[in-house]
Amino acid sequence: MKDFFKFLFASCLGTFVALFLLFFVIVGSIGAIAGAGQQPVSVAANSVLHLKFDKPVPELTDNVQPTDFEFKPVSTPGLSDIVATIETAANDDNIKGIFLEPGVMMIGFTQTAVVRQALLDFKDSGKFIYAYSPSYTQNAYYLSSVADELYLAPMGIVDFRGFSTTPLFFKDAMDRLNIDAEVFYAGKYKSASEPFRRNSMSEESKDQTRILLNDLYRQLRRDIASARNLSPETVDALASDFTGLDTDAAQSSGLVDKIAYREALLDKMREAIGLDEDEKIKSVDVLDYLNGSVEKGTSGERIAVLYAEGNIIDGESEPSQIGDVTYVEMIEKIRKDDDIKALVLRINSGGGSAMSSDHIWRALMDLKTTGKPLVVSMGSVAASGGYYIAAPADHIYAEESTITGSIGVVAPFPQMQNFFKQTLGLHFDSVRTHPYATGLNPIFDLSPSEKAKINALTQRTYKLFKERVAEGRGMDTSAVQEIAQGRVWMANDAQRVGLVDEIGGLDEAIEKAAGLADLDEYQTVDFPKAKPPFERLLEDFTEINTMYEQRQLRKQLGSAYPYYQYVQEVTQTAGVQARMPFLWLDK
Repeated sequence: MKDFFKFLFASCLGTFVALFLLFFVIVGSIGAIAGAGQQPVSVAANSVLHLKFDKPVPELTDNVQPTDFEFKPVSTPGLSDIVATIETAANDDNIKGIFLEPGVMMIGFTQTAVVRQALLDFKDSGKFIYAYSPSYTQNAYYLSSVADELYLAPMGIVDFRGFSTTPLFFKDAMDRLNIDAEVFYAGKYKSASEPFRRNSMSEESKDQTRILLNDLYRQLRRDIASARNLSPETVDALASDFTGLDTDAAQSSGLVDKIAYREALLDKMREAIGLDEDEKIKSVDVLDYLNGSVEKGTSGERIAVLYAEGNIIDGESEPSQIGDVTYVEMIEKIRKDDDIKALVLRINSGGGSAMSSDHIWRALMDLKTTGKPLVVSMGSVAASGGYYIAAPADHIYAEESTITGSIGVVAPFPQMQNFFKQTLGLHFDSVRTHPYATGLNPIFDLSPSEKAKINALTQRTYKLFKERVAEGRGMDTSAVQEIAQGRVWMANDAQRVGLVDEIGGLDEAIEKAAGLADLDEYQTVDFPKAKPPFERLLEDFTEINTMYEQRQLRKQLGSAYPYYQYVQEVTQTAGVQARMPFLWLDK
């Protein structure tokens, strides 16, 4: 027994020492990582800026949900920083050109158009842009069409074929499970409720979607025709015939310049830079260039840039979400900060909770009482709840391909009684002191009076939404009624009907805010504050299981993952929603 305790003590001591040493190794490694992330990277002479878009691009750097545990977490560059990188590179003598490898692009059409314009501006510097991909998705081709020379692998394709959308409907699935849905909505175009009550798109939904897709395609055709020196009619023919499936035809038609392997383009770049054929090309990516060369703003007073990206939810928000508690606190902080003279709200959201949208609207109205200008810059989408929070702005900018409007509300209410009774064999009963004592409970069918109350709430919310828009835009409510109805609009049409003031991007919105605030010199400060890699690493230790599950879902579902997310969001909603009428994947 004496030996037993001796060995037990020795074993425990060894384990304790090992854990103690492991702790310091981890802490030391984390410290090294944190320190390394702050070291600026110098850009060598005769370098090339290497651009790849194989990961999602948030509006704000690092404003993304973690999808995997990484012992050395890497920052995710945001759209504004990518554009700033390209702008800086144009004036950097050490950067001789851009090597564009779009890959399977993980960004939407509007974001692509913003980056594409930055590349066109870069070309004014006289520096080269060369593009290569084994195959080009339509978005990747749209971006790469600005290149001086566009290379395609010998067995590659150009997936250029026009736009389409494929909404998901689940009424039949609900019927088979004996789940009913009472859906209350306001606005004949507010088709966010259609997946619950139909198995196909309504004619109103098809009409507005067709208009959107045609407008997007006209922009795509115009820009590709200009960049590739083709007529619009030729571009139409190439899309209609799906010419890009034939590699040789892709070259002979003018879609691409060269059919060759990647090494051939590297040789071309060496020649353009003036390197020997066996000399290594020095390249720098966006992250390194951000750390080493890109300066944010100048001295002077400050303009806050608040990024509202993702679904609008109740409560506190995680990255890529807009929680009313979190955003009201940030707006209050901006309102009370005397050094901040104006606010630019960058919106990329299809909406969500109507109540949360109203809370954020109220905070923005409070900010305006201080005299600080409020300017909105719309990204890919600023619709429904996304437009609700845009309405108070002194001036609204939209990108050319922004989807906005959708002034309407929807309140889906699942009816689960038949599911429990007929599918699962479960039964519920109740004893109540008052008619509504059980609340609006999905396990009991809604009574006529309950339906009337929910419908009244939906209509009241819709009325309030229209009043908010009328007040913010200086319009009569009757005029808002004409353009509301839940209809979505492309930017140019939104400007025509008065929902948008100008077509422009974030830079124009910041300049407008500076002008309204009478600022000659200023610097911008971003909100929300992205968590540094060190802090994210510590949080990752507590969320490994969740991230592993998300990663496996992404891996197994592939391109269907956004639909899974959409169904999950819709089925978990509570209360009246100010949400886009369909899932918008502008890729």
